[in-house]
Amino acid sequence: LLIANGLPSIFEYPYINFMPIFAEEIFGRGAEAYGLLVSMLAVGSILGLMGLAWMGDIRRKGPILLAAFLIYLVLVLTFTRIDIFYVALATLATAGLFHGLATTLNNTLFQSNLRPEMRGRGMAAFQMGSGLMPLGALSMGFLVTHFGIQNGVAISQFICLCGIAAIAIFGKSVRRS
Repeated sequence: LLIANGLPSIFEYPYINFMPIFAEEIFGRGAEAYGLLVSMLAVGSILGLMGLAWMGDIRRKGPILLAAFLIYLVLVLTFTRIDIFYVALATLATAGLFHGLATTLNNTLFQSNLRPEMRGRGMAAFQMGSGLMPLGALSMGFLVTHFGIQNGVAISQFICLCGIAAIAIFGKSVRRS
């Protein structure tokens, strides 16, 4: 669960830092387009979280978490290939929905598997994963510089997709959760 939290911080989330470039170079629009692109992620996440709250306590959180992360990664990878603005907005909104599910279930499973006396240390380690995003921005920036915005972000997304897929294949404890 710690790895499933840290991998996206390094390889997935830094694409948001490069969203102004997508707005300008790929979609030929300015700041308003940037605002809409990142807002669609938030709208999708809110809808996903509302759906999760509506469902209540679900069983088999681990497989759902892994599936949601994989779908999210595939959707963001798809976004890197899209050059039609409104299709990109719909793709990001859908990606946000699965992102909200994945991160909430990851946090829920992590906290429910911690012993009470280890909760503070465990959550500190969990939050350190979120702090890795600046390192990911460096590597994604290198990829964007050498391969272009769409390909650079896509390569980083694919690396994260492979990492989450490896967790899905080899992470028996997560699959059983």
